[in-house]
Amino acid sequence: MVVKDVFAFEDGRTVFAGEVTSGPAYIKSCDCELLIAGQSLAKFRIEEEIPLRKTNPNLRALSTIGSVDVALVQRSKDQCKLRGV
Repeated sequence: MVVKDVFAFEDGRTVFAGEVTSGPAYIKSCDCELLIAGQSLAKFRIEEEIPLRKTNPNLRALSTIGSVDVALVQRSKDQCKLRGV
Protein backbone atom coordinates (compact mmCIF):
# COMPACT_ATOMS: atom_id res chain seq x y z
CA MET A 1 0.00 0.00 0.00
CA VAL A 2 1.23 3.47 -0.85
CA VAL A 3 -0.02 5.54 2.08
CA LYS A 4 -1.99 8.63 1.04
CA ASP A 5 -3.31 9.55 4.52
CA VAL A 6 -3.11 8.39 8.12
CA PHE A 7 -5.49 8.97 11.04
CA ALA A 8 -4.87 8.51 14.77
CA PHE A 9 -7.84 7.75 17.03
CA GLU A 10 -8.17 8.28 20.78
CA ASP A 11 -8.57 4.54 21.39
CA GLY A 12 -4.98 4.01 20.15
CA ARG A 13 -5.96 2.76 16.72
CA THR A 14 -4.24 4.11 13.60
CA VAL A 15 -5.88 3.93 10.18
CA PHE A 16 -3.93 4.08 6.93
CA ALA A 17 -5.65 4.99 3.66
CA GLY A 18 -3.90 4.47 0.39
CA GLU A 19 -3.61 2.77 -2.94
CA VAL A 20 -3.07 -0.92 -3.54
CA THR A 21 -2.53 -1.77 -7.19
CA SER A 22 -1.69 -5.47 -6.81
CA GLY A 23 -2.26 -8.21 -4.30
CA PRO A 24 -5.35 -9.79 -2.79
CA ALA A 25 -8.86 -8.48 -3.41
CA TYR A 26 -9.35 -8.28 0.38
CA ILE A 27 -6.56 -7.87 2.93
CA LYS A 28 -6.83 -10.06 6.03
CA SER A 29 -5.04 -9.55 9.35
CA CYS A 30 -1.30 -9.93 8.93
CA ASP A 31 2.07 -8.65 10.04
CA CYS A 32 3.43 -5.75 8.04
CA GLU A 33 6.24 -3.27 7.99
CA LEU A 34 6.20 0.46 7.52
CA LEU A 35 8.67 1.66 4.90
CA ILE A 36 9.67 5.28 4.45
CA ALA A 37 11.96 6.07 1.53
CA GLY A 38 12.57 2.33 1.22
CA GLN A 39 13.77 1.87 4.82
CA SER A 40 11.86 -0.31 7.27
CA LEU A 41 11.02 1.81 10.32
CA ALA A 42 8.43 -0.27 12.17
CA LYS A 43 6.70 -3.64 12.20
CA PHE A 44 3.20 -4.23 13.55
CA ARG A 45 0.04 -6.24 12.97
CA ILE A 46 -2.75 -4.82 10.84
CA GLU A 47 -6.37 -5.78 11.28
CA GLU A 48 -8.64 -6.87 8.44
CA GLU A 49 -9.27 -4.34 5.72
CA ILE A 50 -11.89 -1.69 6.44
CA PRO A 51 -14.60 -1.82 3.76
CA LEU A 52 -15.00 1.51 1.95
CA ARG A 53 -17.60 2.97 -0.34
CA LYS A 54 -15.23 4.00 -3.05
CA THR A 55 -15.06 5.42 -6.50
CA ASN A 56 -11.41 4.39 -6.89
CA PRO A 57 -11.08 0.56 -6.73
CA ASN A 58 -7.43 0.89 -5.67
CA LEU A 59 -8.26 2.98 -2.57
CA ARG A 60 -8.07 0.81 0.57
CA ALA A 61 -7.99 1.31 4.35
CA LEU A 62 -6.15 -0.69 7.02
CA SER A 63 -5.90 -0.24 10.78
CA THR A 64 -3.56 -1.24 13.59
CA ILE A 65 -3.35 -0.88 17.33
CA GLY A 66 0.44 -1.13 17.04
CA SER A 67 2.69 1.80 17.85
CA VAL A 68 2.93 4.21 14.90
CA ASP A 69 4.67 7.59 14.65
CA VAL A 70 1.70 9.27 12.97
CA ALA A 71 3.44 12.65 12.63
CA LEU A 72 6.33 11.03 10.75
CA VAL A 73 3.95 9.18 8.43
CA GLN A 74 2.01 12.38 7.73
CA ARG A 75 5.22 14.22 6.83
CA SER A 76 6.37 11.32 4.61
CA LYS A 77 3.13 10.30 2.89
CA ASP A 78 4.58 10.44 -0.61
CA GLN A 79 7.39 8.07 0.41
CA CYS A 80 5.46 5.87 2.88
CA LYS A 81 4.41 2.28 2.16
CA LEU A 82 2.98 -0.66 4.08
CA ARG A 83 4.19 -4.12 3.05
CA GLY A 84 3.17 -7.53 4.33
CA VAL A 85 5.88 -9.64 5.93
